[in-house]
Amino acid sequence: NEFEVFAPKIPVILYHGSGEKRKKMARNLLKTSKLLGKTVLPVILTSYEVPIYDEKILSKPTWKYLVVDEGHKIKNHKTKLARVLGGFKSVNRLLLTGTPLQNNLAELWSLLHFLLPEVFDSLDVFETLFTAEELEREEETEQCLEKEKKSNILTLLQEVLTPFLLRRLKTDVDLAIPNKKEILVHCPMTKIQLELYKAVLDKSILVHSKFYKDTEIIPDNPDGTKLKRYSKLRDPSICHVVEDREWDVVKFGEGDNAYKLHVKMTAPHIVLIKILNHPYLIHPKVFHGSNILQVDDEITQSSGKMTILDGLLKRLKARGHRVLIFSTYTAMLDIIEEYMGMCDYEYRRLDGNTDIEDRRTYMREFNTDPDIFAFLLSTRAGGLGINLTGADTVIIYNSDWNPQADLQAQDRCHRIGQKKPVLVYRFMVPTTIDERIVNRASSKRRLEKMVIQKGMFKAGSSASIQLPLEELRELLNEKQHNLEVQPNGTVLTNEQWESLLDRSGLDCHLERT
Repeated sequence: NEFEVFAPKIPVILYHGSGEKRKKMARNLLKTSKLLGKTVLPVILTSYEVPIYDEKILSKPTWKYLVVDEGHKIKNHKTKLARVLGGFKSVNRLLLTGTPLQNNLAELWSLLHFLLPEVFDSLDVFETLFTAEELEREEETEQCLEKEKKSNILTLLQEVLTPFLLRRLKTDVDLAIPNKKEILVHCPMTKIQLELYKAVLDKSILVHSKFYKDTEIIPDNPDGTKLKRYSKLRDPSICHVVEDREWDVVKFGEGDNAYKLHVKMTAPHIVLIKILNHPYLIHPKVFHGSNILQVDDEITQSSGKMTILDGLLKRLKARGHRVLIFSTYTAMLDIIEEYMGMCDYEYRRLDGNTDIEDRRTYMREFNTDPDIFAFLLSTRAGGLGINLTGADTVIIYNSDWNPQADLQAQDRCHRIGQKKPVLVYRFMVPTTIDERIVNRASSKRRLEKMVIQKGMFKAGSSASIQLPLEELRELLNEKQHNLEVQPNGTVLTNEQWESLLDRSGLDCHLERT
């Protein structure tokens, strides 16, 4: 589409489709044509999967320019995609990415290795020269400052990167994107969540008998259509199975209400995260003898996060805002989807199972129909290639271990075309694994800020300027959130709700961070 707008005469081949279709198209990949009196070859556009399938075909030519959008897809040099693309013959190479450093310096080396394999040929040497573990631990600020003062590791690393890295911020090109503010919302645990959480830590889960009341099957809609049903649990970490040695058996209740739950504790942190999101992810409240979820007030009352979400959505809708809701678990989106139906909220949903045509349709509908209040997205599937500027509010229901995944998610609406300030709510249950995930993500962002720091890597910038220690101290101590709101018990006060909803100071400013 962009070639049609900006360079309509340049020949372009969209190389994708079935194997048979690509086989026919391959005959024209090197077909020449005349443009302004010169002989030119076409530009080849393709997806990340095609080079893996058609390596033999695409590795034959010597490409004048090899451009990889979303360059962080080859951050792991051991993947087949990184190996295949790295093996292509090319005169020039270009990586485009908003996140060159996500988790560690090894990923940065992988990108540099793709660009210049002769120069960045050894990961071991790179990691020996540049060690930055201290940057990932908040308590080591002074140690990091002292090390930088003695060895200038960050300064040296930036000198190495400067010839190969050009960084453009939104503010550098005056995109006039409205401001963005992030609020960290401390969510409480309900009684059942607290008991389940403690039980998993003690390896003795107790399940309330009220989750197992006999109830009549919920009827269909009056028009004969089926109500949405909660998908059958298929997660390997939690399941009702015959007892064996691989599963921890934990009991809940007494007498006739005693119940055994078999929990695979090889990944207890996954179990804990699910409990914090919603106890239904551990054991849903279903109709007796079925896998059909009961949809009633307990869907909000049994989860602290859902209680906050319920109150927040009601207030946001009343004020005319529209919302994107992200979760790393599609099963959690299932539960939120049931809640949306219960509240009669118009919404759309996108996850890894949504095909391309449906994605386009849902995006178009959301951006053009103001009556669609919310869009539910899985963090990884909805974090790239999605434009949802019709929303002005983002809710991160649970954080990703990789902070860049959440940042990419926020940018679905905080991007070119956005006309309103954007408010981001990040839910977190304090003093739990939830807080550990948020803190770990903040530590990873510290590393990014130190290495790919603000103000560096612009065109014409010097590579020999030493990083001021006071500036380094400010970056190390910089908070990731504009505001934190902590509930009083299990509810928010009116003052706290107003603080959550406050957008003052955002309307007249452009984002400068």
